[in-house]
Amino acid sequence: MEEIKSIGISFELTLNLHALNNEERRGNITIPKTGYIIADKQQYLVQVISGGIIRHGIETYLRNTNISKCKGCKKSSSSRCSEDDEIINNKLAIERCGICDIMGYMRTEGEVKEQNKEKNKNKQQDNKTKQQDNKTKQQDEENPNKEESQKNFNRTSIMNVADALQIPHYSFTTGEYQLRIRRVDNAGSREDDKSRNLDQSIINIPSNSGVYAFVIFIDVDQLGKHEYSEDYFISSGERKSRLLCLIDSIYSFIMNPIGSHASSHLPNSQIGRGVITVSKNHIPATIETPLEKNFNEIIKNIAEKIKQPYFEFNGKEECFKKFQELKEKINKTEFTGKEIEEEQNVDNI
Repeated sequence: MEEIKSIGISFELTLNLHALNNEERRGNITIPKTGYIIADKQQYLVQVISGGIIRHGIETYLRNTNISKCKGCKKSSSSRCSEDDEIINNKLAIERCGICDIMGYMRTEGEVKEQNKEKNKNKQQDNKTKQQDNKTKQQDEENPNKEESQKNFNRTSIMNVADALQIPHYSFTTGEYQLRIRRVDNAGSREDDKSRNLDQSIINIPSNSGVYAFVIFIDVDQLGKHEYSEDYFISSGERKSRLLCLIDSIYSFIMNPIGSHASSHLPNSQIGRGVITVSKNHIPATIETPLEKNFNEIIKNIAEKIKQPYFEFNGKEECFKKFQELKEKINKTEFTGKEIEEEQNVDNI
């Protein structure tokens, strides 16, 4: 059975007058993120949109899908399953929350203790509760299907996102600052208590424009299982459903990139060239940075030699069409899941 093991997405995206890379503030001035890169064997100082901002935008769209969510993800908490005291190990985190499965998480003993602080305090003060705990413990020992609790557990994200780098061989700008002033009428003459919370803020926000190189890699094989385990914790249908939700979220971000200051600086975006590759074996899906002028030809040549299906696009309409073709391919693919592994184990007995 040929199964999708990984997916690679490399594409160009033009962003006009955006603020996606505004991450640092000094006084009343917002500093855009920049970095030195090497392209065409020359060094350039270019604008950078961090992979964290891109991941956050994709995750925002992912929360709007019908994917399963834990208590933390339902309220858009960055702590994710750390805020759900019913999730006590990796198995439950992956089973119950598709966002935690895709985006990763980290839960430590300190977080678990803090959430159960009141419960533990009451148990120590009540002798009857202690006796009941002993009975529960004895019942748990007699029940082999009881979930084992882990003090510390984490998961690496199956989606790897590179920093989006401004492509220097296109004409690009370094950003222009826009002065924003929040005025307060008669601020100097006001004596009421409410005036304490009023100010005449002077804010300098940079607006940036350029063509950016985006690279995303999805380790589909790890979807639904922990990296230290060979067993899947969810069904094949659930794995397919989660992957489709992720693909929809990535497509939504490409069509409408959201991030810092999106309410007033929503980018005027244009989709350029791009290639999606699919791997069905241990060789990772082919990706190439669009910093290379002929990156799409490089990806296609390699993909053809190693027999990886690919979907090439240029522009918004073709991007929509190719993502639909990718989803059709995913729907036609049979995935390994929990129920298939159980059937295989029965056959081996």
